[in-house]
Amino acid sequence: MKKFVPLIAVLAFMPQMAHALANEWSEPGFMGGYGTFILTNSKKQLIDLSCNYGAGSFGVDHSISYYPKGRNGNSTNPNIISMKFDNGPMMYPPAAKRPTTRTNRGAADWKKFVNGIAKARKIQVYANNKLVATFTPTAKSVKEFSTTVKEVCGEPLRDMD
Repeated sequence: MKKFVPLIAVLAFMPQMAHALANEWSEPGFMGGYGTFILTNSKKQLIDLSCNYGAGSFGVDHSISYYPKGRNGNSTNPNIISMKFDNGPMMYPPAAKRPTTRTNRGAADWKKFVNGIAKARKIQVYANNKLVATFTPTAKSVKEFSTTVKEVCGEPLRDMD
């Protein structure tokens, strides 16, 4: 039995280890109608893209969170976070200025954001218009992530009546 304890410990921590790979998108899970995608940089900062793709409408829209100290720290207030992809124009305004994906404009903005992040090789995160983090996913990671994220996150939130 003692021989199995290390194996169980390794298996228990595998999801956390998957998140530790810098510059590689990971998919820690699809549960209850939610999909989550994680990207960590070399400074252990993390972005978490969460998508409601069938959990119903419980007031939970698609979202992206930024964790300046990784999962062990708190996320930065989404009302002050914005993003740029590949040195382009600002792609994602702070949550306080974003319409929900239940609106036509919000749905179009979200789809544009998902298409941008799906192919981005450089993702810059801003807090109150100040650069706070840069993520540079590998080409292989972007290729593997691109199709899945568009399928899971590319549609606006729908009511499940």
